[in-house]
Amino acid sequence: MRELNISMLTAIMFEKKVQSQIMVTHYTRSQDQLTDILTKPLSSTKFHQLLSKLGSFNFLDPAREGVLAGAKFLAEANLQLQIT
Repeated sequence: MRELNISMLTAIMFEKKVQSQIMVTHYTRSQDQLTDILTKPLSSTKFHQLLSKLGSFNFLDPAREGVLAGAKFLAEANLQLQIT
């Protein structure tokens, strides 16, 4: 029962914020829902598409050699700072 009350209060709070224009909501097509990456089995293509929208990518991808070089540089710089 307590969980239901918390859910109702949360819904009412959001409704008031939207009505007072403190918070604005935007329509998102169902195929563009980022939460799908956490809640549904997806094809590899759809998974990587949503992953890129989150700003995440595969550091081991050979096409991202520059990113790996930058990461190695930062790791080496960090090691040198800890040693000195």
